[in-house]
Amino acid sequence: MADVLPFNDPIIRETDKDTNTVTFHQEAVHQAYRSTKEGHPVFENVDFITIRGTGQDKQEVDREVKEEDKRLYPKQWANYKAGLEQVPEGTSLKEWPEIDKATLMRCQSLNIFTVEQLRELSDAGLQNFGPGGVALQKKARHWLNESKPSSRTAARLAIAEDFEDRAHALIGNVLWKEQDCGVASDLVKRIRGHIPDLDDELELEVRRHDEKVAMIESRKQRLGLYIEKLGEQIANYQAGEEVKNKAARGMPAVKSTASAEAAPAAPSATQAPDLQAIIAKAVADGIAQATAGLSAQMATLVEENVDLKAGKRKPAA
Repeated sequence: MADVLPFNDPIIRETDKDTNTVTFHQEAVHQAYRSTKEGHPVFENVDFITIRGTGQDKQEVDREVKEEDKRLYPKQWANYKAGLEQVPEGTSLKEWPEIDKATLMRCQSLNIFTVEQLRELSDAGLQNFGPGGVALQKKARHWLNESKPSSRTAARLAIAEDFEDRAHALIGNVLWKEQDCGVASDLVKRIRGHIPDLDDELELEVRRHDEKVAMIESRKQRLGLYIEKLGEQIANYQAGEEVKNKAARGMPAVKSTASAEAAPAAPSATQAPDLQAIIAKAVADGIAQATAGLSAQMATLVEENVDLKAGKRKPAA
Protein backbone atom coordinates (compact mmCIF):
# COMPACT_ATOMS: atom_id res chain seq x y z
CA MET A 1 0.00 0.00 0.00
CA ALA A 2 1.11 3.54 -0.63
CA ASP A 3 2.06 5.75 2.27
CA VAL A 4 -0.53 8.33 3.20
CA LEU A 5 0.77 11.87 2.83
CA PRO A 6 0.10 14.56 5.45
CA PHE A 7 -3.49 15.74 5.08
CA ASN A 8 -2.43 19.30 4.25
CA ASP A 9 -0.29 18.21 1.31
CA PRO A 10 -1.83 19.90 -1.79
CA ILE A 11 -1.18 16.90 -4.06
CA ILE A 12 -2.35 14.10 -1.78
CA ARG A 13 -4.89 12.84 -4.34
CA GLU A 14 -2.39 13.01 -7.18
CA THR A 15 0.33 10.94 -5.52
CA ASP A 16 -1.66 8.35 -3.54
CA LYS A 17 -1.52 5.44 -5.98
CA ASP A 18 -3.17 2.89 -3.69
CA THR A 19 -6.17 2.18 -5.88
CA ASN A 20 -7.14 -1.13 -4.31
CA THR A 21 -10.83 -1.69 -3.63
CA VAL A 22 -11.42 -1.51 0.12
CA THR A 23 -14.61 -2.35 2.02
CA PHE A 24 -15.34 -2.73 5.71
CA HIS A 25 -17.86 -5.23 7.07
CA GLN A 26 -18.85 -6.96 10.28
CA GLU A 27 -18.48 -10.65 11.12
CA ALA A 28 -19.63 -12.72 14.10
CA VAL A 29 -16.42 -14.24 15.50
CA HIS A 30 -16.52 -17.25 17.81
CA GLN A 31 -14.88 -16.57 21.19
CA ALA A 32 -13.33 -19.92 22.17
CA TYR A 33 -12.15 -18.92 25.64
CA ARG A 34 -15.44 -17.37 26.71
CA SER A 35 -17.39 -20.25 25.19
CA THR A 36 -15.43 -22.74 27.28
CA LYS A 37 -15.68 -20.61 30.40
CA GLU A 38 -19.42 -19.90 30.08
CA GLY A 39 -20.35 -23.34 28.85
CA HIS A 40 -22.09 -22.23 25.65
CA PRO A 41 -21.05 -20.76 22.28
CA VAL A 42 -20.20 -17.07 22.52
CA PHE A 43 -19.84 -14.81 19.50
CA GLU A 44 -18.83 -11.16 19.19
CA ASN A 45 -19.37 -8.74 16.32
CA VAL A 46 -15.98 -7.75 14.94
CA ASP A 47 -15.12 -5.21 12.24
CA PHE A 48 -13.30 -6.67 9.23
CA ILE A 49 -11.62 -5.13 6.20
CA THR A 50 -11.51 -6.65 2.72
CA ILE A 51 -8.81 -5.45 0.32
CA ARG A 52 -9.04 -6.57 -3.30
CA GLY A 53 -6.19 -5.97 -5.70
CA THR A 54 -7.15 -3.86 -8.71
CA GLY A 55 -6.74 -5.87 -11.89
CA GLN A 56 -6.75 -9.15 -9.93
CA ASP A 57 -9.57 -11.68 -9.66
CA LYS A 58 -7.93 -13.85 -6.97
CA GLN A 59 -5.84 -11.46 -4.88
CA GLU A 60 -7.85 -10.63 -1.76
CA VAL A 61 -7.15 -9.97 1.93
CA ASP A 62 -9.88 -10.29 4.57
CA ARG A 63 -8.94 -9.69 8.21
CA GLU A 64 -9.86 -7.82 11.36
CA VAL A 65 -9.62 -4.03 11.20
CA LYS A 66 -6.53 -2.32 12.58
CA GLU A 67 -6.33 1.31 13.68
CA GLU A 68 -4.01 1.96 10.74
CA ASP A 69 -6.78 0.91 8.34
CA LYS A 70 -9.06 3.65 9.67
CA ARG A 71 -6.32 6.21 9.01
CA LEU A 72 -5.50 4.88 5.57
CA TYR A 73 -9.13 4.73 4.44
CA PRO A 74 -11.02 7.41 6.43
CA LYS A 75 -13.82 7.89 3.91
CA GLN A 76 -14.61 4.19 3.53
CA TRP A 77 -14.49 3.73 7.30
CA ALA A 78 -16.80 6.71 7.89
CA ASN A 79 -19.26 5.43 5.28
CA TYR A 80 -19.20 1.98 6.88
CA LYS A 81 -19.91 3.34 10.35
CA ALA A 82 -22.70 5.52 8.95
CA GLY A 83 -24.26 2.59 7.08
CA LEU A 84 -23.59 4.14 3.67
CA GLU A 85 -22.45 2.44 0.47
CA GLN A 86 -18.69 1.96 0.25
CA VAL A 87 -17.49 2.76 -3.25
CA PRO A 88 -13.98 3.52 -4.54
CA GLU A 89 -13.19 7.20 -4.96
CA GLY A 90 -13.19 8.52 -8.50
CA THR A 91 -15.34 8.45 -11.62
CA SER A 92 -17.46 5.29 -11.70
CA LEU A 93 -17.02 3.20 -14.85
CA LYS A 94 -20.82 2.90 -14.91
CA GLU A 95 -20.97 6.65 -15.59
CA TRP A 96 -18.05 6.71 -18.05
CA PRO A 97 -19.28 7.29 -21.63
CA GLU A 98 -16.19 5.67 -23.18
CA ILE A 99 -16.94 2.08 -22.16
CA ASP A 100 -19.41 -0.55 -23.40
CA LYS A 101 -21.30 -3.03 -21.24
CA ALA A 102 -19.14 -6.07 -22.02
CA THR A 103 -15.93 -4.19 -21.18
CA LEU A 104 -17.54 -2.82 -18.01
CA MET A 105 -18.36 -6.37 -16.86
CA ARG A 106 -14.77 -7.45 -17.60
CA CYS A 107 -13.42 -4.55 -15.50
CA GLN A 108 -15.71 -5.34 -12.58
CA SER A 109 -14.60 -8.99 -12.61
CA LEU A 110 -11.06 -7.68 -12.04
CA ASN A 111 -12.09 -5.29 -9.25
CA ILE A 112 -11.77 -2.22 -11.47
CA PHE A 113 -14.65 0.14 -10.69
CA THR A 114 -13.40 3.66 -11.53
CA VAL A 115 -11.64 5.40 -14.41
CA GLU A 116 -8.86 6.32 -11.98
CA GLN A 117 -8.29 2.66 -11.10
CA LEU A 118 -8.13 1.86 -14.80
CA ARG A 119 -5.59 4.64 -15.33
CA GLU A 120 -3.32 3.26 -12.57
CA LEU A 121 -3.67 -0.40 -13.58
CA SER A 122 -0.34 -2.22 -13.21
CA ASP A 123 1.38 -4.27 -15.91
CA ALA A 124 0.22 -7.42 -14.14
CA GLY A 125 -3.34 -6.10 -14.14
CA LEU A 126 -3.14 -5.29 -17.86
CA GLN A 127 -1.87 -8.80 -18.52
CA ASN A 128 -4.83 -10.23 -16.60
CA PHE A 129 -7.21 -8.00 -18.54
CA GLY A 130 -6.00 -9.41 -21.85
CA PRO A 131 -6.49 -7.92 -25.34
CA GLY A 132 -7.67 -4.32 -25.37
CA GLY A 133 -6.42 -3.51 -21.87
CA VAL A 134 -3.58 -1.20 -22.94
CA ALA A 135 -5.81 0.73 -25.37
CA LEU A 136 -8.50 1.10 -22.71
CA GLN A 137 -5.98 2.41 -20.19
CA LYS A 138 -4.71 4.99 -22.71
CA LYS A 139 -8.29 6.09 -23.29
CA ALA A 140 -8.81 6.51 -19.53
CA ARG A 141 -5.62 8.56 -19.16
CA HIS A 142 -6.53 10.81 -22.09
CA TRP A 143 -10.08 11.32 -20.80
CA LEU A 144 -8.89 12.24 -17.29
CA ASN A 145 -6.25 14.63 -18.65
CA GLU A 146 -8.83 16.38 -20.82
CA SER A 147 -11.37 16.78 -17.99
CA LYS A 148 -9.12 17.71 -15.06
CA PRO A 149 -9.00 21.32 -13.80
CA SER A 150 -5.88 23.51 -13.55
CA SER A 151 -3.14 22.34 -11.21
CA ARG A 152 -3.84 25.07 -8.65
CA THR A 153 -7.58 24.44 -8.68
CA ALA A 154 -7.00 20.68 -8.43
CA ALA A 155 -4.69 21.17 -5.45
CA ARG A 156 -7.15 23.40 -3.60
CA LEU A 157 -10.03 21.04 -4.26
CA ALA A 158 -7.90 18.11 -3.08
CA ILE A 159 -7.24 19.91 0.21
CA ALA A 160 -10.96 20.63 0.60
CA GLU A 161 -11.79 16.98 -0.11
CA ASP A 162 -9.29 15.83 2.51
CA PHE A 163 -10.82 18.22 5.06
CA GLU A 164 -14.23 16.70 4.28
CA ASP A 165 -12.90 13.17 4.80
CA ARG A 166 -11.39 14.05 8.16
CA ALA A 167 -14.47 15.93 9.33
CA HIS A 168 -16.65 13.02 8.22
CA ALA A 169 -14.53 10.57 10.21
CA LEU A 170 -14.67 12.73 13.34
CA ILE A 171 -18.43 13.19 13.08
CA GLY A 172 -18.91 9.44 12.63
CA ASN A 173 -16.93 8.70 15.79
CA VAL A 174 -19.40 8.58 18.69
CA LEU A 175 -16.73 7.82 21.31
CA TRP A 176 -14.85 11.10 21.43
CA LYS A 177 -11.83 11.58 23.64
CA GLU A 178 -10.06 14.74 24.70
CA GLN A 179 -7.57 14.43 21.83
CA ASP A 180 -10.44 14.16 19.33
CA CYS A 181 -11.78 17.50 20.57
CA GLY A 182 -8.37 19.07 19.98
CA VAL A 183 -8.11 17.56 16.51
CA ALA A 184 -11.58 18.84 15.64
CA SER A 185 -10.77 22.37 16.85
CA ASP A 186 -7.59 22.43 14.76
CA LEU A 187 -9.50 21.13 11.74
CA VAL A 188 -12.11 23.90 12.08
CA LYS A 189 -9.33 26.52 12.02
CA ARG A 190 -7.78 24.94 8.92
CA ILE A 191 -11.11 24.78 7.10
CA ARG A 192 -11.84 28.42 7.87
CA GLY A 193 -8.42 29.36 6.53
CA HIS A 194 -9.01 27.40 3.33
CA ILE A 195 -12.42 28.88 2.47
CA PRO A 196 -10.88 32.14 1.03
CA ASP A 197 -8.88 29.99 -1.40
CA LEU A 198 -12.11 28.42 -2.64
CA ASP A 199 -13.62 31.91 -2.95
CA ASP A 200 -10.69 32.81 -5.23
CA GLU A 201 -11.39 29.78 -7.41
CA LEU A 202 -15.09 30.69 -7.56
CA GLU A 203 -14.26 34.26 -8.60
CA LEU A 204 -11.92 32.93 -11.29
CA GLU A 205 -14.65 30.63 -12.60
CA VAL A 206 -17.12 33.53 -12.76
CA ARG A 207 -14.57 35.60 -14.66
CA ARG A 208 -14.02 32.76 -17.11
CA HIS A 209 -17.77 32.61 -17.71
CA ASP A 210 -17.90 36.37 -18.26
CA GLU A 211 -15.13 36.12 -20.84
CA LYS A 212 -16.89 33.26 -22.62
CA VAL A 213 -20.16 35.20 -22.72
CA ALA A 214 -18.33 38.20 -24.22
CA MET A 215 -16.64 35.95 -26.80
CA ILE A 216 -19.95 34.43 -27.90
CA GLU A 217 -21.60 37.86 -28.08
CA SER A 218 -18.74 39.12 -30.25
CA ARG A 219 -19.02 36.07 -32.50
CA LYS A 220 -22.76 36.61 -32.84
CA GLN A 221 -22.27 40.26 -33.85
CA ARG A 222 -19.68 39.29 -36.44
CA LEU A 223 -22.08 36.75 -37.95
CA GLY A 224 -24.69 39.49 -38.19
CA LEU A 225 -22.23 41.63 -40.13
CA TYR A 226 -21.45 38.68 -42.39
CA ILE A 227 -25.15 38.37 -43.20
CA GLU A 228 -25.20 42.00 -44.33
CA LYS A 229 -21.96 41.74 -46.31
CA LEU A 230 -22.98 38.51 -48.00
CA GLY A 231 -26.35 40.03 -48.84
CA GLU A 232 -24.62 42.96 -50.52
CA GLN A 233 -22.27 40.61 -52.38
CA ILE A 234 -25.17 38.46 -53.55
CA ALA A 235 -27.08 41.51 -54.77
CA ASN A 236 -24.03 42.82 -56.63
CA TYR A 237 -23.41 39.44 -58.20
CA GLN A 238 -27.00 39.08 -59.34
CA ALA A 239 -26.95 42.59 -60.78
CA GLY A 240 -23.77 41.78 -62.71
CA GLU A 241 -25.26 38.53 -64.00
CA GLU A 242 -28.35 40.42 -65.16
CA VAL A 243 -26.17 42.85 -67.11
CA LYS A 244 -24.27 39.96 -68.73
CA ASN A 245 -27.48 38.16 -69.70
CA LYS A 246 -28.95 41.27 -71.27
CA ALA A 247 -25.75 41.95 -73.14
CA ALA A 248 -25.77 38.37 -74.43
CA ARG A 249 -29.33 38.85 -75.70
CA GLY A 250 -28.40 42.16 -77.34
CA MET A 251 -30.42 44.21 -74.87
CA PRO A 252 -29.14 47.53 -73.52
CA ALA A 253 -27.70 47.38 -70.03
CA VAL A 254 -29.36 50.67 -69.09
CA LYS A 255 -32.82 51.41 -70.45
CA SER A 256 -34.49 54.74 -70.91
CA THR A 257 -37.86 55.57 -69.40
CA ALA A 258 -39.58 54.73 -72.68
CA SER A 259 -37.86 51.41 -73.00
CA ALA A 260 -38.64 50.68 -69.36
CA GLU A 261 -42.34 51.21 -70.10
CA ALA A 262 -42.05 48.69 -72.92
CA ALA A 263 -40.19 46.17 -70.77
CA PRO A 264 -41.35 42.60 -71.14
CA ALA A 265 -43.50 41.04 -68.44
CA ALA A 266 -41.83 39.34 -65.47
CA PRO A 267 -41.02 35.66 -65.95
CA SER A 268 -43.84 33.28 -65.03
CA ALA A 269 -43.73 30.96 -62.02
CA THR A 270 -43.30 28.00 -64.37
CA GLN A 271 -39.87 29.21 -65.52
CA ALA A 272 -36.69 27.68 -64.05
CA PRO A 273 -35.80 29.07 -60.58
CA ASP A 274 -32.81 31.36 -60.10
CA LEU A 275 -30.02 29.06 -58.87
CA GLN A 276 -28.01 31.95 -57.44
CA ALA A 277 -31.00 33.11 -55.40
CA ILE A 278 -31.44 29.59 -53.98
CA ILE A 279 -27.77 29.44 -52.96
CA ALA A 280 -27.95 32.92 -51.46
CA LYS A 281 -30.99 32.00 -49.39
CA ALA A 282 -29.31 28.80 -48.16
CA VAL A 283 -26.20 30.71 -47.05
CA ALA A 284 -28.27 33.34 -45.25
CA ASP A 285 -30.41 30.69 -43.55
CA GLY A 286 -27.32 28.80 -42.38
CA ILE A 287 -25.75 31.89 -40.84
CA ALA A 288 -29.03 32.83 -39.19
CA GLN A 289 -29.28 29.33 -37.70
CA ALA A 290 -25.71 29.54 -36.36
CA THR A 291 -26.50 32.93 -34.82
CA ALA A 292 -29.56 31.51 -33.11
CA GLY A 293 -27.47 28.66 -31.70
CA LEU A 294 -24.92 31.08 -30.31
CA SER A 295 -27.71 33.10 -28.73
CA ALA A 296 -29.01 30.00 -26.96
CA GLN A 297 -25.53 29.04 -25.75
CA MET A 298 -24.90 32.57 -24.50
CA ALA A 299 -28.21 32.58 -22.61
CA THR A 300 -27.19 29.32 -20.89
CA LEU A 301 -23.82 30.75 -19.92
CA VAL A 302 -25.41 33.91 -18.56
CA GLU A 303 -27.74 31.79 -16.43
CA GLU A 304 -24.82 29.69 -15.14
CA ASN A 305 -22.90 32.89 -14.43
CA VAL A 306 -25.76 34.20 -12.31
CA ASP A 307 -25.80 30.91 -10.40
CA LEU A 308 -22.05 31.08 -9.81
CA LYS A 309 -22.22 34.65 -8.52
CA ALA A 310 -25.08 33.64 -6.24
CA GLY A 311 -22.99 30.73 -4.93
CA LYS A 312 -25.52 28.14 -6.06
CA ARG A 313 -22.96 25.69 -7.42
CA LYS A 314 -19.29 24.85 -7.33
CA PRO A 315 -16.89 25.81 -10.09
CA ALA A 316 -16.55 23.18 -12.86
CA ALA A 317 -13.96 20.52 -12.13
